[in-house]
Amino acid sequence: GICVVIYDFGYAMEIHSTGLSETMFWVRFQHWGIQPLPPLWLMFALFVSGKKKLVTLKTGLALFILPLAALAASQTLGGLNIMHPNARLAAGEMLSRFEYDRGWVIYLATAVQCLYLGASIALFAIEFVRGKPVPRRQAAIYLFGSLLPWASSLAYNYGLTPYNTDTTPLVLSLSVALFIYGLLKAGVLEKTILA
Repeated sequence: GICVVIYDFGYAMEIHSTGLSETMFWVRFQHWGIQPLPPLWLMFALFVSGKKKLVTLKTGLALFILPLAALAASQTLGGLNIMHPNARLAAGEMLSRFEYDRGWVIYLATAVQCLYLGASIALFAIEFVRGKPVPRRQAAIYLFGSLLPWASSLAYNYGLTPYNTDTTPLVLSLSVALFIYGLLKAGVLEKTILA
């Protein structure tokens, strides 16, 4: 949840920024929420799907290696611009004021994110088909909640969204709401902890 708050708040501040320097600060800030999300998402999927034994410190460290490298690359914005080459403000845009040339670093970071989210989606899909340890209704909530940010992130990072607008922060908020519903209202948390 905190990662989504960081991402959402950073994006809101980005689109209200008045200059390139301020915009770049908020883009760097957003990445403190963006990069930890995929490994945490996958660890949550492992936990919920009854594979708690795989959720270890060693697994966590392994899953975080590439996202931490991407985070480091994102923090060079305004200097080396490793992740965001040719950073600039987009003229006349309200919701997509920040533009940059997409190179191999952003595509690699996106591929890693998609791999983690794809693995999460696969785990939830398996649970949906099997109906255990997560009941089908709850597995469907997690599956749908994972597909939304996966599709949104792909669309944005490959330049397919209208006016280059990043819809992922809004979509992630909806996904978090679905996950909270799945955990609390549907009682999945109790089933998972006791399993």
